[in-house]
Amino acid sequence: MSGQGWPNYPQGAENGQAAWGQPLANPAPVVQPSPLIRQPSKRLKLETAAHVRRELARLYREARREEISTQTATRLAYLLEVLSRQIERSDLEKRIEALEGKTE
Repeated sequence: MSGQGWPNYPQGAENGQAAWGQPLANPAPVVQPSPLIRQPSKRLKLETAAHVRRELARLYREARREEISTQTATRLAYLLEVLSRQIERSDLEKRIEALEGKTE
């Protein structure tokens, strides 16, 4: 394999160690997850305005405790606001359809 652009590792090189126990010259960097990015949690129930309000309160508390960045909290709060407006519109649409059905 030498001469083809591939690193010339000793046989049996594994996990950043050469076969005889010495570190490789250029081991692959270890990538750590960002502490600001949480692992996905259980699926949130965001079907009503009360659910969205509860999630906004949780988000606020996490930002206050500096568990998440204020930039992340702001972005998520904006998305929750958009979701809240859609829930409100959907509820109004259902009420209007119910009223129109009663008057016919």
